[in-house]
Amino acid sequence: DSAMGALPHVVTVDFTGAVGRIVRAAISGTNASAVAEGPIGNSRRGSWLISGRQSYLDLLVRRLTYRAVSFGFADAQAKVAYDLSPRHRLDLTALAGRSRFENDPIQRDIDDVHVGTNASVVGVAGWRFTMPRLIVTQRVLAADNHFRNENTTGFELDNGRDRQLGYRADVTLSPRQWLDVAGGAEVERRDNSRVRRRLAANRVNLVQLDDYTGHGLRTGGYASARWTPSARVT
Repeated sequence: DSAMGALPHVVTVDFTGAVGRIVRAAISGTNASAVAEGPIGNSRRGSWLISGRQSYLDLLVRRLTYRAVSFGFADAQAKVAYDLSPRHRLDLTALAGRSRFENDPIQRDIDDVHVGTNASVVGVAGWRFTMPRLIVTQRVLAADNHFRNENTTGFELDNGRDRQLGYRADVTLSPRQWLDVAGGAEVERRDNSRVRRRLAANRVNLVQLDDYTGHGLRTGGYASARWTPSARVT
């Protein structure tokens, strides 16, 4: 067996602090990760969490040989939740990540992808209001994604970006024990852009096939009612 094969697949280290904070780290043959979480304040009316991962398999592959396909990534997540009062709760979640693909450096057509990169970020914020017979929730989402592909000479083949912004609200009301009423609405905007180049008919040059920017707006809503006159009828 090789020296690499003799190593454990995953090594994990945990640490618990005096105030409830927990830190966990793990190392495997392909990536390393860490997670930290804990309460907010002495009253512990909220909590937080942070995590991240980083791959390094692509770095190992490049040290062993340059004639190989490699893929690497890194991502992170953060989440916070807090009770402003027994009726009001706020939460925030953020995600971010990037990746890189690199093909083996053999002779290829000029429109074959050699390096591809991608980066994304997403954020979601929410508010929840709760009463014995009423629940109101609102959420806002924002996201951005960008990707780019290059050939072996570093010339750009693809370039694209997607953006999203959305809002949603929901209300649930139970005015009577036998009646539940719900309704909600949402609005979302999307923005997209693309540039794409591919091999021309002469098999020598690249030709631009797409180059556009567009956006769209989507709205919607719903309403429902549930009547339960007896345990057997709804």
